[in-house]
Amino acid sequence: MGKKLKTEIGETGESLKDFYEKAKVFTRNVSGKISKQAEIQKLNINLLKLNDKLERAYRALGEKSFVYFKKNVPADPEIKKLAGSIKAQNAAIKNLKAKISRHKKAG
Repeated sequence: MGKKLKTEIGETGESLKDFYEKAKVFTRNVSGKISKQAEIQKLNINLLKLNDKLERAYRALGEKSFVYFKKNVPADPEIKKLAGSIKAQNAAIKNLKAKISRHKKAG
């Protein structure tokens, strides 16, 4: 009976060693995946920042171009159409703001 108990204790010890080894491997794998995901998120944030800068640059370019074309009639019919559309939208926005203001004063 003593040999059987020693054998069972030995087997249990080997099972625990296997368990701990598998836990270490699992932990390393999970840690690696978390690090990889963190790096991907960091890159995504940088991408969003760059896209935001690009959007601001396009907007600034568009605003400066619009001011220029207010003074100088564009030769390109597409630019002329876009500038006319912007003027119409600005007029509509101005009218809506005035209407909102009148409603606030009346209410």
